[in-house]
Amino acid sequence: MSFEIEPAIAADQITREALAIETGVGAVVEAPWRRVRRRFLHNKAAMAGLTIIILLLLVAVFAPLLAPYDPSATNVGPINSGPSTEHLLGTDSIGHDLLSQLVYAARASLEVAFIVVILASVAALPLGLLSGYFGRWIGGGIDWVMNALFTFPPLTLALAVAALLGPSLVNSAIAIAIVFVPGIVRLIRSQVLAVREETFIEASRSIGVASPRMIRRHVFPNTISPFIVQAALLMGYAIGAEAGLSFLGLGIQPPDVSWGSLLQSGYSTINETQWPLVPPVIAILLAILSFNLIGDGLRDALGRESYRIGE
Repeated sequence: MSFEIEPAIAADQITREALAIETGVGAVVEAPWRRVRRRFLHNKAAMAGLTIIILLLLVAVFAPLLAPYDPSATNVGPINSGPSTEHLLGTDSIGHDLLSQLVYAARASLEVAFIVVILASVAALPLGLLSGYFGRWIGGGIDWVMNALFTFPPLTLALAVAALLGPSLVNSAIAIAIVFVPGIVRLIRSQVLAVREETFIEASRSIGVASPRMIRRHVFPNTISPFIVQAALLMGYAIGAEAGLSFLGLGIQPPDVSWGSLLQSGYSTINETQWPLVPPVIAILLAILSFNLIGDGLRDALGRESYRIGE
């Protein structure tokens, strides 16, 4: 007859129960994810960031309905004009409607951000788990490769990969994901190193629980919280990195547009007018700030809870 020892009751639940015994106040055990949701929803800054991201996603999804003009159509209005009733954000140097381009650019920039986080996570999570759990040869080899990647400045590495693969949406996402992989591997590895020394891991190992099952059932669930926070932050970083690559001509190519390519287009006419730079800069800043607010909110929601007597 074999059985498996599950992780002990969380420390915060033990604290609540001990407090209840001492004070006579009944303990109400709340489901962990329900507690996380409650904390997150009560964080005003995080909710503001989430609202902005949802609005940007809706803009990206319904871009054909929201854009007043075809984003690739030229000479739809005066060249380098400011905001007007006909063109709410003005036009660029060849007569593109800036509002239409900004709306369609949201689709490409957000798509790149999601692709980057997915690719980086798929590559980094297994490497981080293996590196932290097994150590020695496997962990040492993975750690050596990650350290080698860390020796390259992030922008230089992204530029090199993007130049090697060629400019496109997918290739720019791959280039940015490669830059993010070492940081995620190190984060997961540090969490695994701490979790594998826990008592329930030693107890499970002593009764013969196999390593794959140990990693899947015990180690990975106890390392997911910091990764969720990091993923939210990386979404913002990915948008900024994509904007940088597109600005340098190694990202999304015409006729497709992203916020970075709009920056490059506006910068090319900076001596004549500065207005075309303003809308994409504001969009990039809003997106990055919103993802950072969401990340901070998730960090607070997933952290330890502080209790008050009578709560």
